[in-house]
Parts: sequence; C-alpha cells; structure tokens
Amino acid sequence: TLWSDLTKQDWANKGVVSTSDVNDTISGCNADIKAVFLSAAGGSMLANMGTKMGLPADYINLMRGMVGDVRLEGATNSYAVSYQAPCPENNGNDLGAIAEGKAYSQTTGGVCAQITDTNRDLQTYVGNTINSIATKIENKGTLTATETAFLDTNPLSILPILKNAVATDTKDTVIPNLASLTARAYVLQLLSDLYQRVGAVAEKSNELLTRSSGPVAGQGTEKCADVAFAPQIGENISKMLKNVQYLKDGAKSSYVASAQEMEVILSYMNHMKQIEDQMTAELTRRFGRDVANRIK
Repeated sequence: TLWSDLTKQDWANKGVVSTSDVNDTISGCNADIKAVFLSAAGGSMLANMGTKMGLPADYINLMRGMVGDVRLEGATNSYAVSYQAPCPENNGNDLGAIAEGKAYSQTTGGVCAQITDTNRDLQTYVGNTINSIATKIENKGTLTATETAFLDTNPLSILPILKNAVATDTKDTVIPNLASLTARAYVLQLLSDLYQRVGAVAEKSNELLTRSSGPVAGQGTEKCADVAFAPQIGENISKMLKNVQYLKDGAKSSYVASAQEMEVILSYMNHMKQIEDQMTAELTRRFGRDVANRIK
C-alpha cells in the first residue's frame, strides 16, 4: 500500500515531492532513528550519535576533522545524505605533524581550524618535561608530582634511558630523539583511542539502521521507508570506517619507523660507551687511574 500511496501522491503533485510526503514515509521510524538520522534540521551523524554516547563536542569536532562525517540534510531536502570529508590539513599518517600540534578539528558546518589547546605541541611539552627530569637526575633533585605521573603513565620506559644518558653525558644527543619518539607514542595512543571511538559511533549507527523499521505504536512498519535513507547512510559509514582503518595502519607504520630509528641511535650510543669503557680500562692498566681520568 505504501508504493500505491506514493504513486498516487506523485501523480497528484506532478512529480514534485513535498516535505509532508517524505515525512509521511518515515513517520513509523522509531525515536532513535529519528533523533540520529532524521532530524528535521539535519546535521551530523557523529554529533547526533556521539552526543548520545556522551562524547564532548570538542572531541567530536576532532574526530570529524580526522576521519570525516556523514552529513544529514533536513526534511526540506528530503533527508539527503552525503559524506563530509575530513580537514585537508590533517594527515593521520604523519605522527610528527600531529605531535607538533598541527592537527585540525572541524565543526558540523565543515569549518576547519587548528586546535588551540595549551599543550597541543606535544613534542615541545614532552621535551621540556624530559629535560627537567634529566636535570634532576643529574643533580639528585626531587621530581614533582607531575613529572612522576609523566614517568608512570609514559607509553615508553624512558627512565633507564635518561639515567644512562646522564651517566654517559649524552643528554644532548639522546633527549631530543627520545622526546620525539615519546611524543609520537602518545599521539599513537591518542589516535588509537580516537579511531576506536569513531568506529564505535559508526557501529552504533549501523545497529540503529538494522532496526530502523521498528514500528511505532499504532503504525505499521511500512511507515518507515528506510530504503530512502539507510543505504546511503550505510555506504557513507563504510567510507568513514575504511578511512579509520587506513589511518590506523599508517599511524602504526610511522611509529614503528620512528622506534627503529631511535633503536639505531641508542645502539650506536651504547657501542660508543663500550669503546670508551674499554679505552679507559686499558689506559688505567697501563698508566694508572689518575692518568686515565685526566685523559677522559
């Protein structure tokens, strides 16, 4: 009967679809579907679903800036659906750029802007903190609560490396590289969390779509013509999820490359330390400790 009714309405309106016609076809959709996908004013799938999941607005904007969104039009545009691309300035593969605070967030309306958080330049923040800790190790100072928490929650075990750098007087070489790798490790954690949440929003949205035809009391399931919106939304959600997976893989590859570079640097420093120790031992054996210490 739905097809028959729509055909009659189409003939009566001479092919022009009215807002009331569209609203009639989705009047039987359940409340969740209407709230997330069929808002009269339109909007953003990430915003609608993310808000229901309790995500902060700034975080949703960052998600949109990194992986895009599903743009939802309102009743006047027949609930049209389109994919909203992420900010062109963002590159999820480039952990260095994100670590330096160059990430962009995007509003529901598609306006991109660089994030303004005080510590958005994560590499500088991490470098300053590591330098402060190294100085206190060298001078036997007391770490602040913030510095202790930094070491406890650090994704890398940097304390032994710092102690070795202080002992071998290689801080100027080791710390900049260690700060860069640590910042990238933090970014990888942040992106992993971000992508996981985007995936969760997309999966929740897909769950809603699978039960989009749940009847409203007193109305039949035919009053939820999900064929008008569900396939397009599902297709655009798939685009988002593919983008998420691509960015996750790229971020991991970038981190692995940085870790390998750091490993080479540390191996070289350890090798040079072994050579120095061997030379000191030989000088001590031949000429005594005082002469070896003066040469060292």
